[in-house]
Amino acid sequence: ACIFASRKKVIHHETMSFPPPPLLSSCQHSNPSPTYVAAYCFILSTAFVGGLYVVPKDIRRLPRDDERQIKWRMLLVLVTCLIATLLYPALFCIDGDGGEDRWKSNSIIHNRSTSALRYLGWSWDARRDVAVLLHVMTLYLGPVITALARLHLAKTHFVGAFSCTPRKQPIGYFQAFREILIKPTISFFRETGPSSKWAKARDLIVAPLAEEVAFRGCMVVPLLKSGLSPVAVAWTVPLFFGTAHLHHAMLKIREGVDAKSVLIMTVFQFAYTTLFGAYVAHAFIRTGSLPAVFLCHSFCNYMGLPDFGYLDKASPVYGYRRLISNGYLFGVLLFYYGFTYWEGGNIVQRLCYFPRESALPAL
Repeated sequence: ACIFASRKKVIHHETMSFPPPPLLSSCQHSNPSPTYVAAYCFILSTAFVGGLYVVPKDIRRLPRDDERQIKWRMLLVLVTCLIATLLYPALFCIDGDGGEDRWKSNSIIHNRSTSALRYLGWSWDARRDVAVLLHVMTLYLGPVITALARLHLAKTHFVGAFSCTPRKQPIGYFQAFREILIKPTISFFRETGPSSKWAKARDLIVAPLAEEVAFRGCMVVPLLKSGLSPVAVAWTVPLFFGTAHLHHAMLKIREGVDAKSVLIMTVFQFAYTTLFGAYVAHAFIRTGSLPAVFLCHSFCNYMGLPDFGYLDKASPVYGYRRLISNGYLFGVLLFYYGFTYWEGGNIVQRLCYFPRESALPAL
């Protein structure tokens, strides 16, 4: 009995406790120099885009929406994001006293008990994150009204893109909803080839996730800690984000598009990605949430740019053009006022707002 007891004691004393992984352990964030952070952001954005050209030549020459091209690129950007995430603690977490912190607030980047994973935005709060998604959805009030108008017409007509044929017998809203939305969705998954499905997965899941991890999660806090103001950060990050999209110009030239058209498309895309990047950077600073900006990015990719086809006389919803146009204008107003925190007010005001205090330093 004494022998067994002594063995138990030895086993008890030999039990080892392993430290948590660097991403989960407590991290005191450093105050890196602006030069260091600028070089870091440049290298990360270059690696994010440059990795897309590491694919074999025979794959690289395939069309952008070819299944093999998509799979290779998805793998490479995800690997780049994983490496950037794993390296973050080594690059920006310090031991001991890192000097006076330049942020005098209760924000997460001032909290020394915060983990590196939290700095990167990996947190989820359903009410906060869905509120940000609702905010960006207000910009698409016009397309929502267009969809409702088509749904209403589908009760009494067969509605196409530019056709509207009367039905012999009217149908209900549920059946019209099935015909307008559910059947085309089912048809897409049943009848389209693998390349189209992989392209959807790229546009709605992998691209938004990878870009938010790289250009918001990995860049925003280091830029803030380098001394830039939140407003400056919100407009600096999109420059790296927009530059990362310039490689699309090379793809267009390789596909045979003339240089003038490529230049116009590139300027427009750079302007759009800069504005969008500034918005999601602002949302990330306010919420500190990667899921929130991922949802916004995925939704915007799904909706695309505004479609003004309803102004064409051949459009089935041409008769609703004034209502739809007013929807666009009202949506812009809701989007503008959604940046303000509302203490009380109606249900829309309580839902569509950013937090009173930014999760990262207050704007």
